[in-house]
Amino acid sequence: MITDKVIVSCEITDGYIFKKLIEILFNIVKSGNIIFTKDTWYLTELNPNNTMMIYVEIKTSELIDYVYNYDKDKLTIGVDFETIYRHSKLIAKKNSAIFRVQENGSPDNLLIVLSSENIPDSAVSPITVSMEDLAIPDYGTTPPILIKGDLFSKSCIAMTQLPNVLDVTITAYSRGFKMEPMESSAESFRTILFGQESTDEKDKLIMNPITKEYSSVLDKKNLAYITEEEEKAGVIAKFSIEKNKIKSLSKINSLFHMSTLKFWFLPSDPAKIQCRISSIGRFTMFIRNS
Repeated sequence: MITDKVIVSCEITDGYIFKKLIEILFNIVKSGNIIFTKDTWYLTELNPNNTMMIYVEIKTSELIDYVYNYDKDKLTIGVDFETIYRHSKLIAKKNSAIFRVQENGSPDNLLIVLSSENIPDSAVSPITVSMEDLAIPDYGTTPPILIKGDLFSKSCIAMTQLPNVLDVTITAYSRGFKMEPMESSAESFRTILFGQESTDEKDKLIMNPITKEYSSVLDKKNLAYITEEEEKAGVIAKFSIEKNKIKSLSKINSLFHMSTLKFWFLPSDPAKIQCRISSIGRFTMFIRNS
């Protein structure tokens, strides 16, 4: 009996968190290329309107019985995350997950196969996803702001339930940040503060000698515009996020039990949010003004 060659194979101890990762990717980027190597799985993708970028890295040393049986250094597989999420829905808490990439009759025809205690082998065909050369922003030695994941998640959920809210404005300092749900009239419902509303003197904004502004956004009606008063108060970055994207932020906490989320804010770079994916890797999101 001839069996199809297995190219990539492993068991993921926490299959439920793997399902949650697939759900988050489906909600944010819809589809993407997963790169498999001997040491790492990784994905770098933009959301449809290019305001969010996701970087996922999984260490194969944390995967049980990992097999990489491909004749090149890396294997690129295009994935429709909506389809694979439908196939993963029955993976329950305390379930593990078996993940495979295998040939389907020939080396040019591959399948993604997912299974767990609750589901038999469920096969999904790869798709073609265009590859973009995306650079990961470098934040150097800037220390992160640490926030309890459950607190951030509950706050995001509460904001999505407010009526008449179109956007949420994030105002950042070097030691903390605040989130303000904004009505269509640009009036703030309330402010939720994470960390401290203060900035070290060395991190404060410097006036642009050409524009005579502290803000890189020059339209004063834009929610991301930084006033001189805000600069004096220590604001170093400001941007808005569409309300429907806040729901995606609320789910990041599900990738690690009792998680700590790390936030970075710099004047000229997107905001960076990072957390662990169970024991197997890291999830990083970059957000810029909508």
